Amino acid sequence: MSGDHRLKPSRFSGFSRFFIGLSLLASSLVAQTTNSTIVGSVMDGQSSVVAGSVITVKDKGTGVSRTVTTDTTGSYRIFPLNPGRYELSATHPGFKTKIVPEVILELASTVKVDFTLEVGQVSESVEVTATAAILQTQEASVGGTVTGQELARLPVNGRNYTRLIMLMPGTSDQGGSQSQGTFSGTQLISVNGQRRQDNNYTVDGVDNNFQMMNSPGASPPMDSIQEFRVLNNTSAEFGRSSGANVNIATKSGTRDLHGSAYEFLRNDKLDANDFFANRQGTGKVPFRQNQYGVSIGGPLVLPKVYNGRDKTFWFASWEGFRLRRGGTANTTVPVAAQRAGDFSQQPRTIFDPFSGRLNAQGSIVRDAFPGNRIPAARISPAMKFFVDTLLPLPNFGTGLNNNYINTAGRSNDRHCQHPLPSPTRRRSRPERQPQSLRGKPLRRGKRCRRLDPHLQRHHGSRREVWLQQAHDSGGHVEHRHHSR
Repeated sequence: MSGDHRLKPSRFSGFSRFFIGLSLLASSLVAQTTNSTIVGSVMDGQSSVVAGSVITVKDKGTGVSRTVTTDTTGSYRIFPLNPGRYELSATHPGFKTKIVPEVILELASTVKVDFTLEVGQVSESVEVTATAAILQTQEASVGGTVTGQELARLPVNGRNYTRLIMLMPGTSDQGGSQSQGTFSGTQLISVNGQRRQDNNYTVDGVDNNFQMMNSPGASPPMDSIQEFRVLNNTSAEFGRSSGANVNIATKSGTRDLHGSAYEFLRNDKLDANDFFANRQGTGKVPFRQNQYGVSIGGPLVLPKVYNGRDKTFWFASWEGFRLRRGGTANTTVPVAAQRAGDFSQQPRTIFDPFSGRLNAQGSIVRDAFPGNRIPAARISPAMKFFVDTLLPLPNFGTGLNNNYINTAGRSNDRHCQHPLPSPTRRRSRPERQPQSLRGKPLRRGKRCRRLDPHLQRHHGSRREVWLQQAHDSGGHVEHRHHSR
């Protein structure tokens, strides 16, 4: 029996290779917008390159180390690296070990660190304790970073990170012809004169834009954000918008256990009365706002099973938000006499629309209702039912104008969680934009109870769930955002 018995590639295997390649391409593209890079060169005292030098970088938060070797030109490049604090060292036989104990990598930055080695034993070390500020000269992007310390210490009403973008130079929240807010509770910012909708937002390198408003999408709890960076004049890897690129890096845990617990309270008992409410003598409207949460992260250690103190880390956070607020409206409603057709209390004359006729000059004239009173037979029953059913009677003052004041309650509840495990993050996907729901809650479960008798009814509810799934360090992480 003869013939070619070699297996031919099937259509399925071809599609498989295509999707695998596409997935790898997507993973590499994600890494381009979040990871940081350290580059540099190694020379001796005579300014000659030192090829084959071993460069070691150590993450001071996790203790994880990586090593690379300089090429024939004495240059090296370490990529990818998570933003954070690093220790960098260079060694080569016949030279003393050179150590730079503090290198700060900001999100999506490229930092250049050069070494000049001194002749000596490798066991000898030279530690650089005072150096000039490390400048980023490897790319043309310009911007600033809001660090974790600033996120934790600066007071922010509502605890939404977008309000801190205003710390950056060239930013403004003015834009009267554009939207004043978004469904996600964020703030729109104009950067360098661009429209407020022209910014691009990413979380761990993944698109986080609300397409309907072209505004920031999901907002993770501020205690789960490691830092975020606002960049202008960026390279093509960011793209999309003419404004700034706002890139967020979430926390992923360290080799030591760290956590926080907090609550931010606002209450009408602590506030002065509104000027106009005080002028009208209506008193303060009810107001309750509680924002509380916890966060914790550390190494993954299972006694007698697994010790991941220097390689696997987790982080989790949860935040609750409860808002109960009354809104006072002052408007004009018809008095009881007007509902019966009696408009004698106002100076404007009311004419009978069915008495129109032409006078000698060719103009239309009509007869006035006697005493400015409309006969009951001339009043539409449907409109009378509409007015009596939907428009309440006056409850403020004795005048005809601004004679009704009403305080209606509204609520806004949401819960954000960033559950474990979450080691070295790299990949995420926000799936759905949370929205405030008007009227009765559309989700199942128990309604939020009323906290004050003045808050008349429940107007809405919002729940956010920020989920993060992760794998071991060196793997990838997927963020999912659900709203229900």
